[in-house]
Amino acid sequence: MKRIIGYTLAAFFLFGSAQAFAQSAVWAGDYYVVIGMNEKAEYALTYGFPFKWQGIKAGPNFEGGTFADLAVAPTAAIEDERVPGRYQLMAVGAKDAQAYTVTGYEWATEPRFQENIEPLADLMSATAASWTGSYYVVLGRAMGGDGVLPTPRDAVAFGHPGAWEVVILPLNEDLTLTDLTVGAMRDPSFAPVPYELLVVGTYRDGSAFAMVGYEENGVPLFSSNPVPIPEIIEPVSVEWTGHDYIITGLNDSGDTIVLHGFSDQWDRSKDMILDGGVFTSLAVASTDVGHDLLAVGTIKDRAFSVSGIHVDGVPIFDHNCVVIPDLFSLGDSYIPTIPDDDDVNVLGAPYPNPFNPQASFNVTVVNDQDVQIEVFNVLGQRVAIVHDGLLTSGQAHTFTFDGATIPSGTYILRAQGDNFVHTRQLNLIK
Repeated sequence: MKRIIGYTLAAFFLFGSAQAFAQSAVWAGDYYVVIGMNEKAEYALTYGFPFKWQGIKAGPNFEGGTFADLAVAPTAAIEDERVPGRYQLMAVGAKDAQAYTVTGYEWATEPRFQENIEPLADLMSATAASWTGSYYVVLGRAMGGDGVLPTPRDAVAFGHPGAWEVVILPLNEDLTLTDLTVGAMRDPSFAPVPYELLVVGTYRDGSAFAMVGYEENGVPLFSSNPVPIPEIIEPVSVEWTGHDYIITGLNDSGDTIVLHGFSDQWDRSKDMILDGGVFTSLAVASTDVGHDLLAVGTIKDRAFSVSGIHVDGVPIFDHNCVVIPDLFSLGDSYIPTIPDDDDVNVLGAPYPNPFNPQASFNVTVVNDQDVQIEVFNVLGQRVAIVHDGLLTSGQAHTFTFDGATIPSGTYILRAQGDNFVHTRQLNLIK
């Protein structure tokens, strides 16, 4: 669930199953790569964007083992002429008390995994993986300790597939590490250090913590001073957004909450109420039109995506879900929705839809506010600004989008206000 560049957010959910149907994702520079389970309970992948997910492909094969996480690195940084395409994928998992990697690449503009698996150094298991800009870091467990007999200990492997080193972390056994990510250095005194690591996890008493690490003499190391995370008792995923971290997790009521900030200061974002679903991971990307958010996951046996944005540095997710096909059996046409707290800020359904060349829609706001209404293609490129200015409350504002100058296809209509963002799908057929 790790970054190459920039700033779009992807998150995953798990519903009523020991295995998530949509389990992990990365931004590959031009599109998302999502790994989950297909209807045959095999690891599979799809790639693309909301409203435009491509066909299912074979995922990483751990030969009966379990997949844990996915990381991505640009081929330009790997310095290996044998690596084709623009990026390398690395899936981590475990089988029979041994961690493994399965690598993949971009072949003819689409992601593909190789068939062979490789041992991941001395790690017994793998929990999370990320790309630092020079090498991968993998969080897991390895045999270590100062006693007569070695015991399983938290560890970090760093390097590349086939060439790893392992560092045993000086942590006590009261900690359970959940996820890690790589961020930028905030402290100017650490200017020579290329990155900051952040790990999240839980104590045995049920409270959550964050822990910062740095590169020292070419080795990633963590401090032994965990910092409490407020409100969350079970952190699920953490990611660097480009200017701060975002954490998803469960509170003591079992609700999914979203925090953003840094290891020593967190602010709460608007919660995501997902009708029984919960986050399982996050991913970050950049688009031509700025910083967008994307959530992907599984609710009621349906994989779906949810769009969002950052408003004044605060992540806000949309209230419309779009099914991701092929990662599992879709069955009926159930489309989940996320309850809206105010239930008044509304982007109405366009009509007609499909349309040619015009479609009309209404926007209603709870308070007087500036609202920007835009249309994007499935690549995230803006094709039109329908409105950019003040909308008053208490009435429905009607707008018309004219698609006479753009080609047939699927488009996304987005309305963004002071504290909301809603999207609708448009289908132009000429």
